[in-house]
Amino acid sequence: MSNKQPKVENLKPFNKLTVNEQRLIAKQGGKKSGIVRLEKRKMREILEILLSQDLKQSGMLKSTKEAIMVQVVKKALSGDLKAVEFIQNTIGEKPIEKTMSLSPTLEAKTKAQQIVAGIIAKQTR
Repeated sequence: MSNKQPKVENLKPFNKLTVNEQRLIAKQGGKKSGIVRLEKRKMREILEILLSQDLKQSGMLKSTKEAIMVQVVKKALSGDLKAVEFIQNTIGEKPIEKTMSLSPTLEAKTKAQQIVAGIIAKQTR
């Protein structure tokens, strides 16, 4: 690819093009937009499938989402501020936007305690 800028004198404003030229450009843009939307949808579907898969990790069966969250918590514990920010955003505790607090369910607390206990156990080995 060339890094050259197009020559301004060769450019025409869109409103100065003929109706047929405008229609052709809009048609091309619509087709490209449809292709891009389809690719994004396919990527999202593939990612959703991968995230729903179960993994066998350290003797326990976990979903991919759980395994990712464990890694994010590990990064946060090691001082990664991006991971801390991600966790805050995910649980709804943005420092600026904290407007209401939701109390987690007993099931969520128990699951989180198990995950933290697993992380601590690995770090003490």
